[in-house]
Amino acid sequence: MEEEIYLIDNSDSASNVLNQISGRICRRDFWKTMLKCLLLALCAAFMTAIMVFVSPIYGLLAQLIVVTTIRYFMCAAACKRFHDFSFSVAIPLTLFLLEVVLSLVGIWESIVSPYEVSDFLIPSLAVGLLNTALWLFVAGIVPPTKGMNKYGSNPLRDFDEQVQEYSQHRASC
Repeated sequence: MEEEIYLIDNSDSASNVLNQISGRICRRDFWKTMLKCLLLALCAAFMTAIMVFVSPIYGLLAQLIVVTTIRYFMCAAACKRFHDFSFSVAIPLTLFLLEVVLSLVGIWESIVSPYEVSDFLIPSLAVGLLNTALWLFVAGIVPPTKGMNKYGSNPLRDFDEQVQEYSQHRASC
């Protein structure tokens, strides 16, 4: 019985959990999450830019921590959106991890040799832009699969419709 309750999920409860990669999310909630994260990123960029001028090493580390945290929340929303149209989360997660690794190496190079431009700056920015384009254009525009898929029920349906949909899905298996 607990398994049935776990698979049936209301869109409000699923979209409010920002740090989870599992489940599905509708486009509206995806765009709300992205806008919240972008506004938070703008505020954080301003604050960490001031820190970079005061202390470059600590400013870069603070910037990495803040940006990585915000990008993780964006990645989690994109993963849920990918689940909504029955895709695996391998692509957004791989690009996110690649972006984090390249940023870490770039910041390490900036700390070791502060007066030289890091060789990892351009690849890190390119992966970040590719990842953002993938999240915003693909995940924000592709329509969801109808009904239930292997990642959960349709987040736009109300609870009673989800119970019926789940019952039909269990009967067909």
